[in-house]
Amino acid sequence: MKELLFVGDSLIEYYDWARRFPAQRVHNLGWSGETVQGLLGRQGVIIAQGPAPDLILIMSGTNNIGLEETDFIADYRQIIENFQQAWPTARICMHSLPPILLPWLDPELVPKANEKLRRLAAATGCDFIDVYQLFQQEGPSNCLVEDGVHLSDRGYTIWAEAIAKLMGK
Repeated sequence: MKELLFVGDSLIEYYDWARRFPAQRVHNLGWSGETVQGLLGRQGVIIAQGPAPDLILIMSGTNNIGLEETDFIADYRQIIENFQQAWPTARICMHSLPPILLPWLDPELVPKANEKLRRLAAATGCDFIDVYQLFQQEGPSNCLVEDGVHLSDRGYTIWAEAIAKLMGK
């Protein structure tokens, strides 16, 4: 891989992906607070500004779930299709949502959304990294900071290792 494009919410924005992948040219276009619909809305600008990536890594939907809004799969599909049309040779990797430990949140919302995301990845030919399962194996409290949403250093390390493994394929 040469050009890596990271898009999504604060989980993307808050990590130094360029430091983690120094042999790659990294573009971190994460945006704190962004929903899937927000990413779809700014996707035209992302595509217009280029450059054409070899690998697009998407983490989106966390803020939708935090707002208990689960009807975002059609917009997510449109994001994938737009990237595929703009950059047909780019490999796209979708990520599951991580565990979200908010007291008001139904604990089944994230697993249900992740199953929809997994099916979307399969239907659109995208790679899929199941961050949720990786964090469950490690223990969610080890992977998240106190707010129950954002990632700890350990969480980012686990996630980045999964991306590195994917890139090695």
